Amino acid sequence: MSCKPITVENTNLKPYNTFGISANARDFHVVYSEEEFKTLLGQNPEDEIRLLGGGSNVLITEDQNVCIVKIAIPGIRIVEETEDSVVVEAGAGELWHSFVGWTLDHGFGGPENLSS
Repeated sequence: MSCKPITVENTNLKPYNTFGISANARDFHVVYSEEEFKTLLGQNPEDEIRLLGGGSNVLITEDQNVCIVKIAIPGIRIVEETEDSVVVEAGAGELWHSFVGWTLDHGFGGPENLSS
């Protein structure tokens, strides 16, 4: 069984992994919301699915006979803020560098210490 809805069949994963090695995914789907992800999982409960984020620290060396799901859920929001702390939620598709920049732009220090 293949993932549905399929965005692209037999997608080359070269641009989606750090080392840029050519390898194809049987099915490749990009999700932009939690609802899309839940729908995809619900339509294919028995299918083997592998998640892909930004592709850093990923080494894909051979074709993948599974559904690759690239998580591209955007968004950053303040969940809770007090005088002493802030809780921020970021979508799984947000780039770390952009997230750190956002926190600094809003005066929330801390995450920049985890960046290189």
